[in-house]
Amino acid sequence: MNKSVIWISASILTLAVVMIAFIYSFNVQKEEATDSKEPKPEVTTIQVEERFGVEKDWQQNGKENQYLTKLLEGELASESIGVIQSDTDCEADEMGISQCHNEIELENKQTITIINIHNMMNYVCFYPGEKVKIIPSEDGQWMQVSKITL
Repeated sequence: MNKSVIWISASILTLAVVMIAFIYSFNVQKEEATDSKEPKPEVTTIQVEERFGVEKDWQQNGKENQYLTKLLEGELASESIGVIQSDTDCEADEMGISQCHNEIELENKQTITIINIHNMMNYVCFYPGEKVKIIPSEDGQWMQVSKITL
């Protein structure tokens, strides 16, 4: 009886060690996979800030119908009304941030192109035919764009 108790104890102990090793191994693999696939929100924000030179919570761009956009082509010296002609290049990054390109025909028939950096799941894109109000920054590189609702 003494040998069978030792064998049973040894078997239970071995089984416990194997299960602990398996659970530990599974958790380590899961943490490594999570770390490598999901960038931290601040990393994406920093990358956008480095590219465009402005600090902003891009997840909230579009809140209260106020979109901060970057002028890509053309020029605008003063406040204007325009009509969205296109909405392209809207592929989102890992954090859901898109850098949509919008071509806008202004009241004076000139055209500008802007980059709208936003999360489409939080605040929708501009769509062709939509009227917008555009207010340029002092340096003319950034534009405050808002949708005109009737």
